[in-house]
Amino acid sequence: MVKGRKPKPTHLKLLEGNPGKRDLPANEPVPRAAFPEKPTDFSTVAAADCWDRITVELEAMNILNAADRDALVMYCEAWGTFMTAQASVGQGILINRGDDENPHPVTNPTWRISRDAMAICMRLGEAFGLTPAARARIELPDVSGDDLGRILAGDY
Repeated sequence: MVKGRKPKPTHLKLLEGNPGKRDLPANEPVPRAAFPEKPTDFSTVAAADCWDRITVELEAMNILNAADRDALVMYCEAWGTFMTAQASVGQGILINRGDDENPHPVTNPTWRISRDAMAICMRLGEAFGLTPAARARIELPDVSGDDLGRILAGDY
């Protein structure tokens, strides 16, 4: 297993302006830009709704591709698990495992499930640029002086 910081994808380095000025990989694999097929077997309605909502945003950010489908499914399933667990946490974070004479408060198991699903959502969400901090690290290039941009805009 490789240790250390995960390498940043080249397209993100280019968007950020390659602040480290290190050589960029010349032959990094590039996934085909295709809208991934929505699974038909999500475990919850919340997971399916998450897919519909999040794919629209990822497509608008121009970072959606077919190669990321499995990671996106995992994100949506974690979101569905989180929402299901949150509904069950209504009993409270602590529940009584004892009786009235000998109370034995313990952590509600659904709270732990909710917490774990939330952590998965945060990790995968950062990978997709779905958190404010992840987006803050990306700076889109200014294309206002770009000849192709002006031509496409009709300003030629």
